[in-house]
Amino acid sequence: MIVERTIRTVLYTKALKQEVSAAIIGGMSYQQACEKYAKRAPSTVYGWVKRYRGVTGGKKMKSKKIRFKESEVLSKLDKEKRELELALSRMSLKVHCLEIVIEEAGKHYQEDLKKKFTQQ
Repeated sequence: MIVERTIRTVLYTKALKQEVSAAIIGGMSYQQACEKYAKRAPSTVYGWVKRYRGVTGGKKMKSKKIRFKESEVLSKLDKEKRELELALSRMSLKVHCLEIVIEEAGKHYQEDLKKKFTQQ
């Protein structure tokens, strides 16, 4: 008696596998990644992470385990926060300067330029 077996095969793109791997390396649990992205068993996703860990630009690098420590992640976030705050303060200063220029131009031309151009 011959038993016919069918195997359910779902093809996932390399980009998806790398995205899932990056999410897990970034701190997401295997179970969460499976539910969100792949709808596969954690063992399948584990293989993807093993394969794509250390991959840059589609080329495999020497296999090196990447560990994200909480303090490293927090320091990176703090640095990004400082950069964003600096950018925000620069933009606020620019807006303030432009408002002063508009006021002075309005005095020079004896018109309320803000009112004149915001009504249109």
